Amino acid sequence: MRPRALAREIVDRWAAARLAHVTVTSLVAPPPRAFASWGAGSIIVPPARVESPECIHVGAGVVVHEHAWLAIEHRPGLPAPVLRVGNDVRMNRFVKIECAGSVELGEGVLLADRVHISDVDHPALKTDDGPRPDSASDPRPVVVGPRVFIGSGAVIKSGVTIGEHAYISANAVVVRDVPPRTLVAGSPARAVRQWEPSDEERG
Repeated sequence: MRPRALAREIVDRWAAARLAHVTVTSLVAPPPRAFASWGAGSIIVPPARVESPECIHVGAGVVVHEHAWLAIEHRPGLPAPVLRVGNDVRMNRFVKIECAGSVELGEGVLLADRVHISDVDHPALKTDDGPRPDSASDPRPVVVGPRVFIGSGAVIKSGVTIGEHAYISANAVVVRDVPPRTLVAGSPARAVRQWEPSDEERG
C-alpha cells in the first residue's frame, strides 16, 4: 500500500473510532445525582438516551435497558415537565417516552420492546403539497397504574390513564382510558376481557 493511501486509511480509522466513542459517550446515562430523585438499586443500561434528567424521578429497583429514550421536552410558557418512574419498573429495549407535561409509571410496570408513550400528539395537516406533520399538541397527562404490562410495539397516546393490573397487547394503540384489570388489543385498542382481583391482591 502506498504511503499516502496508508496515511489516509489510518486517518479514516481514527475518525471512525472517534465517532464511535463520541456516539457511545453521548448515550451513557447521566449519573444518579443528575436526576430529580434516584432510588436505590436502579440502573440504566447503556447505550440509552436521557434528556433533562433533572425532570425525572426514578424509584428504587428500576431497570432501563439499552437503547431506551427518555425524551423530555421543555416548552415556553409551560411548567417544567415531570416524568415519574415508580419502584421496580422495567423498560425493555427501544422504549421511548416523550414527556412535555406529565408522565407517570406506577410501581411494577413492565414495558416490552419498542413501547412508545407520549403526552403530546403530532397531527398531520393537509396542504397543497400533501400531508405534513404539524407542531405537537399541548401536553395531556399520561398515567400508567401499578403492575401494568404493555406489550411490544404498543403506543400509549396523550391523556390516557391505564388502571392497575391492566394488560396492553402487542402493537395496540391506546387512545382512551383503560379500566383496571382489563386486557385491551387492536388499533384503536378495545377491551377484550376483564378479571377480578385475586385472593392474594385482596389480602
